[in-house]
Amino acid sequence: MEVVTVTGAAGSIPLIVVFASDTHMRHAELPSVEEVATAADAVLGPDAPVVVVHGGDATNSGELDEIADVVEWLNALGAVFGPRLRLLAWLPGNHDRTLSGPGIYTVSDDDAAAADAFVTRAFDGELLRGAGTHCVALDDAGTAQLRVVYASMSPSMLGHTLPSPADIAAAAAEAAAADETEASTTTLWLSHEPPHGTLDCTAHGRAIGSRAIADAIATLSPHAVLCGHVHDSRGTPRLYLPP
Repeated sequence: MEVVTVTGAAGSIPLIVVFASDTHMRHAELPSVEEVATAADAVLGPDAPVVVVHGGDATNSGELDEIADVVEWLNALGAVFGPRLRLLAWLPGNHDRTLSGPGIYTVSDDDAAAADAFVTRAFDGELLRGAGTHCVALDDAGTAQLRVVYASMSPSMLGHTLPSPADIAAAAAEAAAADETEASTTTLWLSHEPPHGTLDCTAHGRAIGSRAIADAIATLSPHAVLCGHVHDSRGTPRLYLPP
């Protein structure tokens, strides 16, 4: 789990991002929600806006009992920040298979419907699927905005991903065009897969990141990139240079 600050363009408001990914049902081993809140306060003080995001693979297999456990944890993590919380979001990964959409893994329609119904009813945040943009205000006046541009990953064992590269490119291009006219907007890129060439090497040295995501990030030039998926390349580079 990372607690970092992100500062956007001139006129934007610095914010705290609490980010976790690939926790695989081990979230109880992470710092408690109270410890996370204390760490966030130490970064920017107790009044800064907060965004809490999970980048996927919160579960091992997307079973309903796992989803319920994760939702309870994420809800508590968001609630500890009170009115400072501007966004609580979960981007499903390939292991969150009942929430991710169609893919290589077989998921029954009943299981997927049950998972969707539970999250709709019980999750206090936003479930981000496909490729798109989610915007929230960072202040009560709405003068400073946060734009999260995201691309989720469907279950796959053969490198086939949904959304398509065209969907990813379209989301990035649309957000980039909007950024040109909104100087007070902070832009985050969120994906389960990393971009090709950054935090994407397996233990065997193979780079498995997404070229479509790398291209989208180059188009968008976001203020921060949040991703996961490749356990062998965990880390927090402070500078992203597209290949």
